[in-house]
Amino acid sequence: VILGPMTMAVVCAQRRWLAQLGLVCTLLAASKAATAATCLPDAIPPSSRKLVGLVDSYPLGMWVNDWPAGHAVAEMMAIIIQEAMGYEVEMKGPGAGTVNGFFALAGCRNPTDSQEPDCE
Repeated sequence: VILGPMTMAVVCAQRRWLAQLGLVCTLLAASKAATAATCLPDAIPPSSRKLVGLVDSYPLGMWVNDWPAGHAVAEMMAIIIQEAMGYEVEMKGPGAGTVNGFFALAGCRNPTDSQEPDCE
């Protein structure tokens, strides 16, 4: 496959962006762990966040895909859901693929084991 100069420029830009995203993700995780502070200026405090469910109450589950962008997107979505929307979030995973996320959403006890996910 021969790539033209424009295609190569796009590929290089994407690689630089992913490298920067990985750095941002690492810094975000480190800063949140170190300070346990909120990210948004008008964040809903943890004590005021709601649970989901009609019969039982539980945090909103979020599957984390195990690659840099998957971790970054999960962190960003958790911040928005918790701090802007006011819901508790429980991160699940990480897992290597989409199938793992489906097993996790179905309530399987071992979502990363595609042979024996232990679903009811």
